[in-house]
Amino acid sequence: MSSTVALLPAETSLIKFPTYDEFRAYVLRQCFSIPLSIVYYMAKNPRSAKVYQKMIRTCKYFFLKNPILVYHCLHYNKNEWKICVNQSCLGPVEDLVYRKVAMDLKKLESKICVTFTLEISSSTSTFASSLIQKLYRGNVKSLVLKEQRILLEELLFLSNKLKHVCLHESYVYYPGGKQLVPFEVIIATLPMVQAFCIEQTNVICDLSKTSTELVKIPHFKNLDVFLCRGFDESFDIEKFFEHLKKNQQTRVYISYTGQLSQEYEEKLDMIIEEILNAELPRSYIPPFIGYDGQLNDQREILYHLCCEYF
Repeated sequence: MSSTVALLPAETSLIKFPTYDEFRAYVLRQCFSIPLSIVYYMAKNPRSAKVYQKMIRTCKYFFLKNPILVYHCLHYNKNEWKICVNQSCLGPVEDLVYRKVAMDLKKLESKICVTFTLEISSSTSTFASSLIQKLYRGNVKSLVLKEQRILLEELLFLSNKLKHVCLHESYVYYPGGKQLVPFEVIIATLPMVQAFCIEQTNVICDLSKTSTELVKIPHFKNLDVFLCRGFDESFDIEKFFEHLKKNQQTRVYISYTGQLSQEYEEKLDMIIEEILNAELPRSYIPPFIGYDGQLNDQREILYHLCCEYF
């Protein structure tokens, strides 16, 4: 439990959970002043992670009936689990402190509740899916996946509270795992999203309808950050730029990979020149647009201009 983690003295301490038998050895039979059926309902339906932590500190009965491991944030990288200490991930970077956790998903009988950040980086592409199946409710607010494949239904389980989503070479599939879900559909399923970052350079996607569909999404105009790496010329940049010129909130970063036609590069250059030569003050937040073969001076000027808004 996160309240216990904060009390561990050494930064490198490894949290190791007791076995079921070890835990049961310290459990005493309780006599409640209210009907057991009500207590059982309370155990199975905690109102929130905070309430659940108070309940299990009051009595081990609640954990036995509904075992949940509550973390503020949970990270998996290089075959290791780690968590932040004292919610230090919310403070300055120099104060960030992590602690390792010994956890084997295959042996874990408890559910997991992550209340803020879930980050998974693994060469096993289905690792995130195996973890999502262990999650208790979709409380995650920030999701970072690297080299993962998940199903749309798994994303939907998390979608209601997600505010930040980063997919680095990670892909969402429809049931069956063969058809890729377009990222405009992904955004449409995230009603609370504020920042959406995606990097997809290993898979060729048809982006011909993406601009049209994105501007139809009611909450898309409310995004603070929209960062995409891996676009190709099937993306209708002209239509998208017209939308951006009416938007005063979203900071946009678009990077193309691979060879573009001369005609498409000319479209990009015209848009970039319009951004750089716009009358001040601009009525919109200038987007960054980068592509292979772009003039270095043009790219650098646009980059520094956009950095003023990020």
